[in-house]
Amino acid sequence: MVVLRDWPHLPALRSLVLNSVTVEAPFAPGQWCPLLEELGLFCCKIEQARVDIHLQHLKCLEMDSVDVSPERQHDGPPYGIITIDAPELLELDMIFDPGCTRDFKSFSLRAPKLRLLCWRNQFAERVRIDVGRPGSVKVGTIEFMSVYFREIKYYREQMMRMLQGLLPDVPPESVADIARPYLTLEECPDSDEDDDTVEEKLTCDLKALMSRGT
Repeated sequence: MVVLRDWPHLPALRSLVLNSVTVEAPFAPGQWCPLLEELGLFCCKIEQARVDIHLQHLKCLEMDSVDVSPERQHDGPPYGIITIDAPELLELDMIFDPGCTRDFKSFSLRAPKLRLLCWRNQFAERVRIDVGRPGSVKVGTIEFMSVYFREIKYYREQMMRMLQGLLPDVPPESVADIARPYLTLEECPDSDEDDDTVEEKLTCDLKALMSRGT
């Protein structure tokens, strides 16, 4: 795996993809490539507690199996503080395998033009989502699969907190009732043939939820 200890200054860069990179340097791309419109992080490890993505021109962000944790410390309590402030962001994909990355301590998103949100499995102790009013997201999914050390009810709580941000005009106490018709809960047998554990998968169809009543 490539190790990145210092960021190059690339003021004209518009698109950046990092694949299987260990990042030891502070993660704040707005300081070294402020014109980024596309950012993709795949199977990377970020060894800084703070991930600050403040990019005025960013339109597409994909984080796939990104582990935010100290050096040689994959396991442990929630760690990363993820902040995304991207006024032009249209698409956000957060794709993680269940139990394969360290939980986030907090996740904060401000993206008033966001249209597509796909979130899979990553747990965050605190979540704050601001997509403007009445809410800009039109399509996508939120999906969680229970793992050995966390029951599906905790993922459901996170999903409701996320939906409160996506539905800012709905009273928080009403979000669960409004979302219920668009949620599915299914059982998924463990892939380990020697294990009889049955995992649960909770999914919210954002396209159906956001187009309700139209």
